[in-house]
Amino acid sequence: MNKITMEQIDTVKNRANVGYKEAKEILEKFDGDVVQSILYLEEQNKIKSDIKIANTTYFKKAKSLVYKLNKINVEIYKKEKTVLKIPMSLAILFSIIGLPAVAVGLVIAIFTGHRIKIENSNGEGYEINEKLDIVAEKAVNLAKKTTNEINKL
Repeated sequence: MNKITMEQIDTVKNRANVGYKEAKEILEKFDGDVVQSILYLEEQNKIKSDIKIANTTYFKKAKSLVYKLNKINVEIYKKEKTVLKIPMSLAILFSIIGLPAVAVGLVIAIFTGHRIKIENSNGEGYEINEKLDIVAEKAVNLAKKTTNEINKL
């Protein structure tokens, strides 16, 4: 039997999710073979993951973005009565998952006289319908202008 060194114990302990005692026992089981000890612990699902997602810059930025989006609400209402009010993060998620259904729902909401507002945590809102009304008005004017031009021919 090979003599087990503190360096071997530290290596196994630092690579796996075990304490000094367990690292020493595993090394004794495999006659001081560090590689075999680590492979055994890996089979036992005791190896620490090399991926630390929670501490990455990407994860921190994503978490910050979701936090900010949760402070913004999408509200659909009619005659001052709220029909739906959800955080922007959920609205984006629903839009990604079910874009056709969300698009149809929004069109139906607009044609049935519902209003859509994006509101921050201070209560300041941005009316989507006002912008849609401007676009619709320009489209109608363009159609009239085109029709008049065609009729002149």
